[in-house]
Amino acid sequence: MGSSDTQAVGSERALDQQRMNESAGPSGQAPAEAPWGTVHKVAFRFAFSYLCLYLYPFSATLGWFWWFWVRWEEHTYETPWRQLVPWVSAHVRLRYPVSVGFGGDSTYEYVKVLCFVFIAALATIVWSVIDRKRVAYTRLNQCVRFYVRLVVAYTMIGFGTLKVIPVQAPFPDLVTLMQPFGDLGANRIFWTFLGTSAGYMVFAGLVETLGGVLLLIPGMTTLGALVSLGALVAVFTQSGFYGVPVVLGVAHLILLALFLVLPDLRRLINLFVLNRVADPQPRPPLLRRRWANYSLWGIQWGLGIYLIAMMLSRGLTETRLRSSVPVTTPLYGLWKVNEFTANGQVHPPILTDNLRWQRVIFDSDTRLSPRMIATIQDMDGQFCPYVATLDKNTSTLSLSSPSKTELIEFQLLIHTQVGGQGSAQLNYNRLSPDAMILEGLMNGNRFRVTLKKEERQFALKTLGFHWITDKDVAY
Repeated sequence: MGSSDTQAVGSERALDQQRMNESAGPSGQAPAEAPWGTVHKVAFRFAFSYLCLYLYPFSATLGWFWWFWVRWEEHTYETPWRQLVPWVSAHVRLRYPVSVGFGGDSTYEYVKVLCFVFIAALATIVWSVIDRKRVAYTRLNQCVRFYVRLVVAYTMIGFGTLKVIPVQAPFPDLVTLMQPFGDLGANRIFWTFLGTSAGYMVFAGLVETLGGVLLLIPGMTTLGALVSLGALVAVFTQSGFYGVPVVLGVAHLILLALFLVLPDLRRLINLFVLNRVADPQPRPPLLRRRWANYSLWGIQWGLGIYLIAMMLSRGLTETRLRSSVPVTTPLYGLWKVNEFTANGQVHPPILTDNLRWQRVIFDSDTRLSPRMIATIQDMDGQFCPYVATLDKNTSTLSLSSPSKTELIEFQLLIHTQVGGQGSAQLNYNRLSPDAMILEGLMNGNRFRVTLKKEERQFALKTLGFHWITDKDVAY
């Protein structure tokens, strides 16, 4: 074989190697060539076992696309935990019983995570004994990284696009606008800030969406994980210090992003800290055939585009529904009580009167439609929300105490720990667009209430973004 043939063969091999490195490998990282150390193998076994429990197969990804999958998981995967978690809680001697069914940062979720840790540790011990001769888990590591990458990507895209519209935090409702600032909890203050800062919310959503999109691009795993990590740390600190109950879930997403960054950690330290050269790292594909890798890349991108389109459509629909609330809810607005009669006796506006009303606020939530929220403000300033059903044909208004589930589900709307007590059947007479009379029975008392609609101009609705702020602008 001549030198020209040898060079041709060498060039072809180099080209093949380059193609392999540049092919659409879903894992985005190269497995370690050398045998793994004992600590490395044990840590991977624990991480794999824990992820199998926490990221119950496909639930973390398919839940964004098909609601029935979430319902199926609710009735299958969660069933044994609802038996095990209270049992564990009783044996670790918590000072209070665990309420099953509360998500977010509830005690139930923390105890369930504790169960995950114990089960994963036990699985690691058994696995290490049975598979102690294993040199490395290169292939399995690639598969795990591929799945974790999709979980983080779709989660970032899902939450990010809800901010881009923006609909994740709606503009403060009428009850919030009427409440004294000192009566708002830290959680409500945060959502009020986010809802009144649409520009900030859109920017945060673009960063989150960018992190998710980068994770779907071959070779961009580390960059996408770093962008996602920055956004997640911001969400984690805001949630933690403002009392938003998503800290546990965001903390796990941060750990997943770190899991994706970990293989490049040494190279990142060399580049950004030690001012050293970071040599390129080969990125072998997840599958052996190029067409299979391209097909896998196409599927994950197809799902990503579908998720973006679906969430944007959902956000636009939600925006239209919210903007139509004042039109679709005839009684929407603030109604001041001009005259209040209970059992034939007129009650003057005295602050110590526990029976008289000060104001009635009619608001709505798209998730509650066609029902609405009727919040009665007592003379002492206390807000008591009721679930209201309006019948325009008979001019009747039915009020009922919100259930525990409704209080939790619509907490961002009614912002109170307790709802109104009892029920009522009231007739309403709309004398004019800004005048109304309510009559009927409520908690054993017969009321006749004359209401006058208030037109309030809230400063939060007039504020906007300004490049220039002069000294005479009120803060």
